[in-house]
This record gives sequence, structure tokens and C-alpha cells, in this order.
Amino acid sequence: MTSPPVFGDFLDAAHGHLAEAGRLPAAYGGVDIRQVSHSTLGLLLLMHRYVEDVTPRPVREPPRGQRAAAGWTRAGTETREALARAAAFLNQPDAPRPGQHPAGGELAWHLDAAAASLAAGRDLLQTHLAHDRGGERHLRSQWGLVVTSPAVARAIVVEMGALAWRLAPLGAGLALGPGSHGSREDRQKLNAACQWLWIVDSHVAAAQRHEPVPGSDVELLRAIPPRTPAPRRLPAPDETVAGLCTGVITSAERVRHLAWETSTRPASSADLTINSLRRVAATSTLTSHHCEILLRALAERETAHRPGGQAAGLLQAADAAGRTR
Repeated sequence: MTSPPVFGDFLDAAHGHLAEAGRLPAAYGGVDIRQVSHSTLGLLLLMHRYVEDVTPRPVREPPRGQRAAAGWTRAGTETREALARAAAFLNQPDAPRPGQHPAGGELAWHLDAAAASLAAGRDLLQTHLAHDRGGERHLRSQWGLVVTSPAVARAIVVEMGALAWRLAPLGAGLALGPGSHGSREDRQKLNAACQWLWIVDSHVAAAQRHEPVPGSDVELLRAIPPRTPAPRRLPAPDETVAGLCTGVITSAERVRHLAWETSTRPASSADLTINSLRRVAATSTLTSHHCEILLRALAERETAHRPGGQAAGLLQAADAAGRTR
């Protein structure tokens, strides 16, 4: 069974397209500056939206003992402002539309493809969130807690800084190089936008020196899946132990997804029937029963190997699971 895509797949695709663009010939084959500037603008706008999602408010003076968090909050705000300034230099209402690439369009194509990958990744993250008419944000899955966490916010700023680090020399080399064609004003605007991308990189690097983001935070961001339940999968007669374990995990994920879905429905929902309540009761009974068995087994193992450890807490949890059943 093919595993569903995760956010890291789209992020890697964006980095891959920028890397391919950087490997094009130095002369760029007569690339049109205006077309590349327009494609760069689309990429910058998406990067700005990513940072804006995790830094919605201006930074305030932090209380004592929170300098590290304030440092990343400030870095996010400064990054957002720098990306907005970079995009302002490239805002050209009469620029060609994406896909209408003149000579040397391979470079612009890679930039457009990187932007499309980032847009798909952001859509994936947004599936875990919802906004009501008043603009208040609500979580739509258990991954919503991850998407809105400070750890993921810092990881997003780090990743946008990495993209800026790739994009800045690419655009500056094109603006200052002899192989492209375009007006002096267009070259200056593209170069100015790239200077702001260097500033983005410096803001992120400064925050990293002050309080390095753990690699686990970036891995957590990259592991976020879309908000879609895994398909139902019945075990085969000759199912292996590994296959059964995968099936248990998939079933648990489907139940967790259903729990989030039903929590937002009114009590008078047409889907709430005698049969659905019976299934919920059966699933809950089995789940609590299995939890009790596992917890008691862990408590016995803990008692045998580490007397006085966590056995008492595990037994209390097992008793609670038994009462739930």
C-alpha cells in the first residue's frame, strides 16, 4: 500500500527545482529578466504566506526568561517583512503570466514549479485548520496541534530561510550577469529583491546561533500528513505480523480521525444512529480492553526489571482502562 504524501515531499520538490535552476548554464541562454522576476515574485509571495501563517501578530517586548522564544518570534516578524519588501520590488502588473515563458524559459519553469510545490504543501497544512465567519481558527485534526505549535513555527521559518539562501544567488547572478536580457531598471529591481533575500537568510542564521532549532522540529514539520483518513484495509487470511501491526495503526488513525469529525457535528446529526452508536461502543470496549492488557503487561515487566519504577502508575492506568470498559 502506497503511503500518503507528507509535507516534506513538497518541500523537497521545491528545493529540488531551485537546485536544478542553479545548475543551469551560467550564461542562462538569454533569459528574459521580466519573466524570471515574475516567477520569482510568485515564489516570494508563497514564502511570505508561510511565515505570515506562523507570525500573525507583531512582536512585543518579551517577559524575563523568554529571550529565546522572543528571538524566534522577532526573527519570524523580520523575515516576513523582508519577504514583503523583496516582493514589492518585483510587483509588475504587466508581467507575462506563468507558463508564457519566452526564450530561456527553463529557469522560469523551475521557479514556477517550486512555487507550485510550496502552494501544495501549504494547502496540506491548512487542511488541519478551519476558520469560522468571525475569523477564529479551529483545529480539524490532532495534527492541528502540531501545525499550530511553536516548534513547527520555528521550523517553517528555518525552511523559508533555506529557500531564500538558494534563491538569492540565483536571482542576483541573473540580474548582474551578461547572459540575460532586460532593462537596467528590471535588473536593479531583481537584484534589490535578492538583497532582501540575503537579509532573510541573515535573520534566520542569527536566530539559529542564539537558539538552534532541533532537527526533530524540522522532522516533525516534514512528517505532517494531509487530513485524509487512511483507506479501510481488512487483513488477509495469510497476513503477517508486520501487516497486522500496520493494520492496527491504520485502524487507530481512522478512529482518531472519526473522533475529530464527529466532535464538530451537532447532537442531532443524521449520521448518529443506533447502529453507529453500537459500533462506537464496541470499538471503545475493545480499545480499553486491549489498553488494559498492554498496561498490565508493561507493569509486570517493569516490576521484574526495575522494582520501584513506574509499575504503580501503569497499574493505575490499567485500572482506569478497565473501568472505562
